[in-house]
Amino acid sequence: MEEIFSGRSKLVASPTIALQEKLWQTLRLRLERLIGEGILRSNSILFVDGFLEEHVLMRLIASSDFYISTSFAEGFNMPVVEAMTRGSIVISPMHTAMVDYLTPDNCIPCNFHLVEVDGEEVTGYPIGRVNRCVASVDDIVEALRRSATMTPDQLDRKRELARSAVVGKYDVTGTAQAMMKRIEEISVHAANFG
Repeated sequence: MEEIFSGRSKLVASPTIALQEKLWQTLRLRLERLIGEGILRSNSILFVDGFLEEHVLMRLIASSDFYISTSFAEGFNMPVVEAMTRGSIVISPMHTAMVDYLTPDNCIPCNFHLVEVDGEEVTGYPIGRVNRCVASVDDIVEALRRSATMTPDQLDRKRELARSAVVGKYDVTGTAQAMMKRIEEISVHAANFG
């Protein structure tokens, strides 16, 4: 895929760090398998396997009905939060940090299984064995099928619940307010022990 979004914007080159390149290759192979098997062949589905300019990415997310995330593990997953904020329904496994904001009411969860891997291969740091949360092709297809059976009212409700789960909490304003509150708490604590 050379061009996206009506052919006006080009994909920016993927990262050059060896570990990230390996992860991109793995993801690209998984997507090619889904497309090759005809599971995700559609003019209505856009796969992006590179980096986009911020304004293009935000327009794409805002125009999307669904956002699929097959992340193995997350410290936060900002792209999922951005999709929820802009009204896309997230199809994703619910694991790691994402359980803080994804619920069965505000997303379409897909199953996953734990796979133990060498942490250094995943992170680049010698942290020992870690678990990856892997959604299989069948898990993703099953979640996509469930999404297709939902009524427009059910989908609108998920969008509403997704926005309310993150707006004001994980957006710039909510994050700034949480930081200010924490700074005030630290200041009071320091004054008491100062």
